[in-house]
Amino acid sequence: MRSPARRPVRSSMVAVALGLLAAVAGWLPAADWARPIADAAVVGPAESTRGFQPAGTPAAPLTPGQMASRLSHEVYGYLPYWELNSTVNDYLRYDLLTDIALFSIGVTSSGALDPGGTGYPTVTGSTATTIIDNAHAAGVRVDMTFTSFGLAKNSAFFKDPAAQATAIAQFADLIAARGLDGINVDVELLNNEDFAAYGAFVGQLRAALQVTNPAARVSVATNGSLSGAGMAAVAVANGADRVFIMGYNYRTAGTNPAGGVAPLARTDGGKSLTTTLDLYAANGVPANRIQLGLGLYGRTWPTVSSDLHAATTGPGPAWFPKTGLSSIPAGAIMGYDTIEQVPWFAFQDSATGAWSQTYYDDPTSLRAKYAFAAGRGLAGVGLWALGYDRGQPGYWEAIAGSFGAIRVAGADRFATAAAVSANAMAPGVDTVYVATGLNYPDALAAAALAGRVGAPVLLVHPLVVPAATAAELARLQPRRIVVLGGAAVVSDAVFGVLGASAAEGAIRIAGANRYETAAAASQAAYPSGAPVAYLVSGRTFPDAVSAAPAADRDGGPVLLTDPVALSAATATELSRLAPSRVVIVGGDGAVSPGVAAQVSAILPSAVIERLAGADRYATSAAVAATFAAGVPVVYVATGANFPDALAGASAAGARGGPIVLTAGGTLPAPAASVLTYLLPRHAVIVGGTAVVSDAVLGAVRGFLGRL
Repeated sequence: MRSPARRPVRSSMVAVALGLLAAVAGWLPAADWARPIADAAVVGPAESTRGFQPAGTPAAPLTPGQMASRLSHEVYGYLPYWELNSTVNDYLRYDLLTDIALFSIGVTSSGALDPGGTGYPTVTGSTATTIIDNAHAAGVRVDMTFTSFGLAKNSAFFKDPAAQATAIAQFADLIAARGLDGINVDVELLNNEDFAAYGAFVGQLRAALQVTNPAARVSVATNGSLSGAGMAAVAVANGADRVFIMGYNYRTAGTNPAGGVAPLARTDGGKSLTTTLDLYAANGVPANRIQLGLGLYGRTWPTVSSDLHAATTGPGPAWFPKTGLSSIPAGAIMGYDTIEQVPWFAFQDSATGAWSQTYYDDPTSLRAKYAFAAGRGLAGVGLWALGYDRGQPGYWEAIAGSFGAIRVAGADRFATAAAVSANAMAPGVDTVYVATGLNYPDALAAAALAGRVGAPVLLVHPLVVPAATAAELARLQPRRIVVLGGAAVVSDAVFGVLGASAAEGAIRIAGANRYETAAAASQAAYPSGAPVAYLVSGRTFPDAVSAAPAADRDGGPVLLTDPVALSAATATELSRLAPSRVVIVGGDGAVSPGVAAQVSAILPSAVIERLAGADRYATSAAVAATFAAGVPVVYVATGANFPDALAGASAAGARGGPIVLTAGGTLPAPAASVLTYLLPRHAVIVGGTAVVSDAVLGAVRGFLGRL
């Protein structure tokens, strides 16, 4: 998988020669999959091994019930021996990993574990024991990595059943003694004729591990080319639990022209993460067994100019964020390749006039690739290698933001709504809904409509467009803007400014009161009727925002009513819509039985349902419980004030999940209960710590499910 320090680093000529040999053999395209150079500067002192297990309490692997499920997808991180030093424990975020793979141990020609290998003393030493103990305490699995590199060596090994049996037995003993949870098999450069033996070896190794630990897993590391897809297919056929695709080194030291080592896509017809996943799918490798490995490193090439993808004039050494990001030269030209999804920078040496270009992955590009992996239905992502980002902000946060519970907040209600939009919506949306941020009635209608069409809700002051709202509109570049409410709540001057922010201008939907505005919005959105209508009190906001994502899902509006008498505008709109089902959200105090009777009289053949709880939190949970378990996302917002919940409700509806209301300091019991059922894959906490505490954020993380 990589270039451990104990193996001589291949020169670019050697790498090219191997690639040409592979191409001739028919199993790997030319110039493919050379490994990044190990960062020798951070190799810690070798640790003496005291056998497979240090003295003390016997180690034990995790049981299935002990494995944490804080993240929506698996995050598998390799921890190489040269990063396994005295400060690594302080660096690791165990809450943002599901698996750690200690890298690595090789075998001799007889199949025996190689204690003379550079990595062996470190990955079996005391610091590794600390990592194992702390990972297990956090519910994180720990694997050992078995590495074997080179055509000749691998061909001999997979033609020698006795050597394979020895390796299986000794790895099984090591893993049991160390209390590890499995093994990662990283075999690189393999002839087609050895694929079957490789697959059988993976299956036999898994069976041996499961003798002592039925939950033990075996994963394999494979490249992003045809040979990797073939190896992955035979490994999965023989029982491999996971396939870690080495989704990097698409460009190597000798590449020309320069570019990202892990491009999401390419315009030059070359290999990319997208073509790799297409190739694996074509070879029958199940998506839910794949972890898309991404490199936390880049490369710097000498180039002929500062142009994007300039021609290179020599080999490009590896570049690491932990040292490189803090030493980008002053005057460097910074850029971002939106096709490949990689940042880059160019620098001209003032003395020689020579140009260089560096391409790498940062938190922004990694978020795009994490989203890509999730969108392809993969089991998760992988990282090569833990420690390469050490000391740099944003890398762990990119994992939390993609696969965990995150907080989205701004300095005020206007900025929070803009932040929720920025987190959920891509530029180029068709519609943006806008309402006043000073009161909720008109905005309630917006929340119910926006999610249906994948639109955000942004807030304005009656007399001014806040800076955060204006900036988000500039980013979104919508086709049109729909303003909810009359000139008293969104002035004509503000309406004019908003209209200039959209390609086709703005329209206004308004009525004489909140009930008429909601009815007018329903008529605009559902001109031909709707199968369902949600009915909530217009006197308060909580039930309306809770109902909005469910109404979006079911294809109907949210209408408002006075608690004791059905408003005339709502009665008229219900009659026009002619829904076969009406869902009343809230108890008898919010929408009285008398109102329910009026609805039944207007729609005698409709089914009338009620979703309610003892308070706003229980009612919100009752609505959320109508969603299927395993929802992609849940939004959590305060039930004490409307702006954050309003913004969250529209985003939740757009993304196919519910909103759950919470108290500020603690997660109410009904919310906890419904989250236990939902097991969402992702959660967004809307608002700052003043409205939703970190204690609530931590509690929500505990309810996240895993694919």
